[in-house]
Amino acid sequence: MHLYSLLFPLMLLPCFISAAPQLLGKFPFPHAAFSGLYRQSTGSKYDLLLASFGMFSSDVSIVHDVGQYMRDVTKISPSTLSNNLLWPNEISGTPAGALNGRYVVIPDGFLVPTKTDGSISLYNLDSPNGSLHVISTGSIDWFYHRVIWHDMNKDGTLDALTCRANKPLIGATSGELLWFSNPAGHSVDRPWSENVIAQGPDVFFDVSKFTAGGKTYEVIVVAQFFHPSFKVFWTEDPRQNWSNHTAIRSKVIDTPAGKPFDVVIADVNADGKLDIVATTNDEHNGTVLVYQVPADFRSGTYTRHLLTSGYASKSIGPNKGGPGSPYVVKTGASNTKPSILVAGDDAAVVSLLTPAAPSDPNNWNYARNDFLTTGSSTVGGLSFADVDGDGRVELFVPSYDEGKVDVYRL
Repeated sequence: MHLYSLLFPLMLLPCFISAAPQLLGKFPFPHAAFSGLYRQSTGSKYDLLLASFGMFSSDVSIVHDVGQYMRDVTKISPSTLSNNLLWPNEISGTPAGALNGRYVVIPDGFLVPTKTDGSISLYNLDSPNGSLHVISTGSIDWFYHRVIWHDMNKDGTLDALTCRANKPLIGATSGELLWFSNPAGHSVDRPWSENVIAQGPDVFFDVSKFTAGGKTYEVIVVAQFFHPSFKVFWTEDPRQNWSNHTAIRSKVIDTPAGKPFDVVIADVNADGKLDIVATTNDEHNGTVLVYQVPADFRSGTYTRHLLTSGYASKSIGPNKGGPGSPYVVKTGASNTKPSILVAGDDAAVVSLLTPAAPSDPNNWNYARNDFLTTGSSTVGGLSFADVDGDGRVELFVPSYDEGKVDVYRL
């Protein structure tokens, strides 16, 4: 069983990261799968979002102003927002202006029996009693893992960009890259219209802008898990309007060994150019990779660098593997390389990768520190930020089989 994640894939923080993260403590949360941090609308406080994978009941919970508990993590007691979901995945808060108020977006569902008919739901944090609003549609059982908010049709409103997958017990697995159009008035009381971009993408992706031929393009980079490849999608529409289906193009970046798991677009070697951090999930030898984006991303060759390998599942069963998602943590000067966090998934570790030569863009050597090992407990979705304003990054690590969340200071 894989636990997919990523919130705050790229953090730009004026903070210091230690090579030896400090354990602040831990608190119980049964079947802990995903964590997320949602900045409050005023000030610098954060709410911690948590999701669980239960066989009979799965919770989405919240810890308001989690920074107040950093001196005694054991006092953290999450409050349930909803337990009426199947398996909630990468939970996150909606950005300002996306909707009328503060909402938690919950992509839901998984590939195991009774959990396959997922959805995308919105939970209103401003409502006294709260309620779930399902905005997704679909005539078959789809499960969803991530939502990124982006104005896809250039109407001035942020839409819900996502991938979804269908994996029947018998037959081929299918996937789609699509977006749900944010309606006039941001109504959440009815399903939003769906717009399919392409067949194939299924779980995780990232959005950014690449330049080529003197023009800037919006791009979507995907990690196709079930039909293994890393791909990039873009549009040749002059307005970058993804509603113009005839203008959408794609290219295979690579078909690596192992199953593509997740991607983050960021400048990894501090040369002023964007790269793609990627993970491949494997039972015996999962990897962390970086692809350098060529001068013309549409036709050039993406140079691959192996940062680390050897992630192996610590538990027995079908579909086991590691690692999970990578997270780029940029701190300090702009001309120095960021660090990279790696959630181990079934490899049951959390790794911190630090560059051996922070100022040399041609040196791709990284030191790996597996600072947390859980035995055989699956590590889920990480989240991190300076939640207490002390200039250091706090990290929240769900440990599924142990039913707890570890809290570190980096």
